[in-house]
Amino acid sequence: MDIVAELTEEYVLQLVKALEQEFYVDINAVKEAVQCRDLFNVIHRDTMFKVDIFVMASEDTSREEMGCRRPYHIPEIPGLPLRLASAEDIIIRKLHRYKLGNCISERQWNDTLGVIRVQKGALDLAYLKLAAQRYDISDLLHLALKDAEHLEPEY
Repeated sequence: MDIVAELTEEYVLQLVKALEQEFYVDINAVKEAVQCRDLFNVIHRDTMFKVDIFVMASEDTSREEMGCRRPYHIPEIPGLPLRLASAEDIIIRKLHRYKLGNCISERQWNDTLGVIRVQKGALDLAYLKLAAQRYDISDLLHLALKDAEHLEPEY
C-alpha cells in the first residue's frame, strides 16, 4: 500500500508512537523522509504487510494531488472515510520514483502496471499525459500503458 502524507517534523514522534505497537517503524527513517520529502515504510508486525508512506513535497503538484483525492469508506469502520490518492496520481508518483531510481526498480514498475490494469478504462489519460510532462516521464508513461496492454497512446 502507498500513502501520501502531509507530515512535518513536529508530528514524527506522535506518528511513531501511534504506530509502534502494531507496526515496525524506524523513527530515523521517518525523520529523514520528512527532511528530504521522500518516503519511509512501516511493516505490520502480525501480517508483514508493508506500507510505503510518501511525505508530501511542498511543490504545487503535490498540492494538486492532495486536491484530487477521492473518498473511500471502509465497511468495518463506518464513519471514518479515508481520502485516497487518485489512480492517476499513484501512477505518476510510481513512475517518477522509478525514474529517480535509474529505472531499475521492478517493484515500482510492476506496481505501476498493476494500477493501470486494475483501473483499465477508468483512467483520465489527459491528466496522466499532462502530469507526466511535468515530471518529464512521458516516455515512461507511454511504455507503462503499452506494457499494461491498457491501450496504445497516440502521443
